[in-house]
Amino acid sequence: MEQKTSFDPSWINKVIDFEASDTFPLKQWKIVDKLNEISVQNDEEDDGEESGHAHMQAIAIFECVNHMDACESAFMKIYMQIPYTGSDNSQPEDRAQQALPKAEITEEMALLALTKQGCKSISPVFNWKREEQDESGPVPGGYLVYLVVADLPGVRISRDDYWNLSRKQRDEVRDAFKVAYTDCLSCGIIRTSGVLGTSLIWDKASKKMFIVGFRYSRAATEKDVWGSHLWLAWGFGERRREVSNMPQPLPSDILEDGSINEALWEL
Repeated sequence: MEQKTSFDPSWINKVIDFEASDTFPLKQWKIVDKLNEISVQNDEEDDGEESGHAHMQAIAIFECVNHMDACESAFMKIYMQIPYTGSDNSQPEDRAQQALPKAEITEEMALLALTKQGCKSISPVFNWKREEQDESGPVPGGYLVYLVVADLPGVRISRDDYWNLSRKQRDEVRDAFKVAYTDCLSCGIIRTSGVLGTSLIWDKASKKMFIVGFRYSRAATEKDVWGSHLWLAWGFGERRREVSNMPQPLPSDILEDGSINEALWEL
């Protein structure tokens, strides 16, 4: 069965106009390929509570190029409000009742804030706009959010990639992650979940880590500080096999000096 899509082939070769602002330049970006699409769609009674969303949405990531200079490439992420399950074929005026043109999009707010603060550990926003869907859209009057972001150097690093490195190289990767995490933190944003293989891009040449994807993020508070436990939470540690034979109760994962207890964890 063919998977339902909210971004059909008509999006390919579309040219999206972005007006000049105090933050971003006047520019046109041409969509050349769709890389990924996901949808969050529930019954109206669910209201998105279980999925962590208060509104239904489709999210697509496209490759794009500067319409005036195809040598300049980037990625375009588009958030589009979609109707509740079962109302897709309702009349436009009925679907329009679901419209939330000013709905908060977590990643939109996070990336704009990080870009404004000059964060060096993300894919910065080149252009951005928010508009309302017309009568032909899935939710007339609902939001359409466009984010054009930089194509970063490096590769998405997986758990296998990490554990195939030498200990010295793994130390470099972890140190680079700490720099990236604290960079975002100092710019006022914390990514609330992430793991090797999905959220991190490692540039071996510059030994720099980038954090990508901020759908699950929030504003940082004074209580948000760096701690070694974050390496474990993001998958940079592996429980040693011999731990299962150790007497209970086990010692703490984090030592008094703040370092990871390597009697329990391999790094």
